[in-house]
Amino acid sequence: MRSTVILAMMATLLAMSGQARAQPPVYAAEYAGPGQSAMVNSAGVVIGNDSTVYPGQPWVNDGSGAQDLPLPLGAVAARVSDINDGGQIVGTVYGTDQLTSDLPALWTPNGAGGYEVKVLPLAGLASRGSGVAINNLGQILVSGFMVDGIVPTYSAYVTDGIATFPLGLANPITINDNGIVLTNTTLFDYTTMTDLGMPAPPPGVSAIGLYPSDLNNNNEVAITVLTTIIGHTRYEAIGVYRIDTGDWEMITDIVTNISSGPMNDTGDLVINGGPCNGMVYLSGLGFYCPDSLLDPDDTRWTLGRALAIADDRSTVLAYGSNAVTRDAGTVRMTKIGELPLPAAPIKVAATPHVPTAQQNFISIDVSWAPADDLTQSYIVERYGPGDTSFVRVASTTNRFYRDMSITSGENY
Repeated sequence: MRSTVILAMMATLLAMSGQARAQPPVYAAEYAGPGQSAMVNSAGVVIGNDSTVYPGQPWVNDGSGAQDLPLPLGAVAARVSDINDGGQIVGTVYGTDQLTSDLPALWTPNGAGGYEVKVLPLAGLASRGSGVAINNLGQILVSGFMVDGIVPTYSAYVTDGIATFPLGLANPITINDNGIVLTNTTLFDYTTMTDLGMPAPPPGVSAIGLYPSDLNNNNEVAITVLTTIIGHTRYEAIGVYRIDTGDWEMITDIVTNISSGPMNDTGDLVINGGPCNGMVYLSGLGFYCPDSLLDPDDTRWTLGRALAIADDRSTVLAYGSNAVTRDAGTVRMTKIGELPLPAAPIKVAATPHVPTAQQNFISIDVSWAPADDLTQSYIVERYGPGDTSFVRVASTTNRFYRDMSITSGENY
């Protein structure tokens, strides 16, 4: 009955190209600005920092090319850290080339294609501060030095209009439109001034540490779950915690040396680590290196790690370089369509595997050749005896990947 099994597998494989399924987007690429630190809002406006000199010169690009953001009188350098959907940008300006001259700042569009900048007020006894994040209500999260007069500590406060509200929290990360503040150790409801704490670890996972990276407007928190450290190797999983329900969605199993990064309102994530040192996780679609989402006809760009993903996936930021123009830095990837499915495979062949001392199992290996340039090679394996067959279809170009299971009553 082997032929029955093989024919069923072949029929499944040949039909896969025509199955209806969500498709990952495909992007065109263009140079956005210098550096490897960048953010994007829902309107596609990109901000970044020239990382060649710290703190350096921040820039903004609304699609018409990168322009330097102005500095307030007396400032010699600045860095930006966040932009809201209204185009307001928050960051830090420096009065000297010393990092100890930091002051929080806000850039606001002036309606004529430029920006006005102002230094934000300091809270309490603070003598310095850094702008951290801004939400769509214009509430600004700031990390101030000596807000409470205690040396040497930075602590968080919110600038809301002209008033400042100290939170008594260290290491702030972001504030969402619901007034939830995320730090590296806790969640805090700014609206009710209530410390919400950090969630319990995911069910079934023995965690020794939770390391949040971002919080979106759906009250979802991206968290790296550390389970073990052996030598220099960290064993971690990435999950998304939903504050409103207390539920976890695990994005990865326990793997080595990865961590969560920025997250958008769709639940898409930047994953630090992996084969390209910075993948994108597209919710419902899977994991991709930025270059696997690039228009196959554009061979000028070499893309490295991902930096950020817009809420609607219309824009992905990545670090890259152009072989023709020699531009290197932040690359704006703009959605132009969907990646096509590969054509049905050809030259299908089934090869029985004879058990050996090194590979002591029985299987029939089914292989075939690609019919287009979207893929390079495939392999399908069926292990037995047993009632469940596992079919794996993989592309060495990483432009198409699909796992599925089939069942058969035949053992062999």
